[in-house]
Amino acid sequence: MSNARLPPVPEPPSPGPQGLLREIRHVRPLPPGRLGFSLRAALAMGIPVLAGWLAGDTAAGMMATIGGFAALYCGDRPYAARAIALAAVALGFAVAAMFGLWLQPHAWAILPALALVAMFATWLCNAMRIGPAGAYLFVLACAASTAIPAAHLPPWQAGLLVLGGGMGAWLLHTVGILLHPRKPERRAVLAAARAVAAAISADANGHPRARRRAAQALYDSWQMLVGFQPIPARPNGELARLRGINRELHQTFAASHDPDLPAERRAQLLRHAVQLGEEVQQEAIRRPRTLPAGTVPHGYPRSWTLLREGLAPGSNPRRQLLRIGIACLAAGLVAGALDLERAYWAVAAALLMLHQGLTWPRTLQRSLERALGTLAGLALAGAILWLHPTGPWLVLTVMALQFTIEMVVVRNYALAVVFITSAALTIASGGHVSFPDPQTPHK
Repeated sequence: MSNARLPPVPEPPSPGPQGLLREIRHVRPLPPGRLGFSLRAALAMGIPVLAGWLAGDTAAGMMATIGGFAALYCGDRPYAARAIALAAVALGFAVAAMFGLWLQPHAWAILPALALVAMFATWLCNAMRIGPAGAYLFVLACAASTAIPAAHLPPWQAGLLVLGGGMGAWLLHTVGILLHPRKPERRAVLAAARAVAAAISADANGHPRARRRAAQALYDSWQMLVGFQPIPARPNGELARLRGINRELHQTFAASHDPDLPAERRAQLLRHAVQLGEEVQQEAIRRPRTLPAGTVPHGYPRSWTLLREGLAPGSNPRRQLLRIGIACLAAGLVAGALDLERAYWAVAAALLMLHQGLTWPRTLQRSLERALGTLAGLALAGAILWLHPTGPWLVLTVMALQFTIEMVVVRNYALAVVFITSAALTIASGGHVSFPDPQTPHK
């Protein structure tokens, strides 16, 4: 890789108060395949609770749901990359939960330890390109494990429960390899073909959004075919043929860029894009079986390289880690000074705002969305805990919350935070809360 520095990408201008409110209210379209992902996530959270209830230890089941958070990661990656990443995430959750339980008797060490966990998790997630929800849930796993009423569980046993919940999520996300080993790659290439065809059709009418969508779809498909492939492709295998079709889609898209393109040539390119999509959809990929030498990009550096570069002096990842550590520690100290009972939730909130490296306008927008959604989520969580769902009703409550989160979070984050807050408090409380008895006099 070259050591030359790329010019900085200019940040978009601040949208202003009205634009900010418009962005918070904006509802984005639902991406394809989201229903299946949301159902798997709901099952990954509900099965541990059901198992704990059937075993007569609901608190243990709620502890295992921390591992079920692994279902929120890498659900759209190829199966091989998905299996490796989810195994690492499940193991990380187990270690974080054990560390949180070990910290519980040492109140003075909880805040600095959580700040270090936030920095370490961000470093690892960035190097492994884990993606959303990133480091946030690792800190949440560490913090929530100290709140779940499971004092009868030693740290090692709690870690095994969390690991078991994570392995359940791993199975739900990878079992599809037995039926359609290359389904994620096929879906990405098919989406790219359809986007390219739509862009070619729209170009004559001057619709730049269609071209942007096509460019994004082509980028996403190369990510699936190259960037997230831990195993080299066989020369004449399905992955190599999908790469060949994807390369043709890139060439077709590039050839259609000329605004003075004759109508006959544009129609020819459109037919070619449609034909490539039909080959993928009908699983009749015929061309080309091999790619010319040097036509496949190298993809990303290995995770070990990114880990080393993430700590290099003067690097942006290192500055991000230091910023996260300072912000998390400061948030925890402020919450402690205000005598809040569980100051570590402030640490998790600070990490959530910073771990993705958003621009200042986007960070401000995300902060407002989080604040508004949390306020409404506290009311919903209070209603759930007041109703005190138990047994199968608790299972259905956790599953319904998680399903709603995954269906809504990609459309409107502020609305999703309402259910994220409710789910986190329901899990951390073990599904119940103690309300004072009105007939008991206060001392």
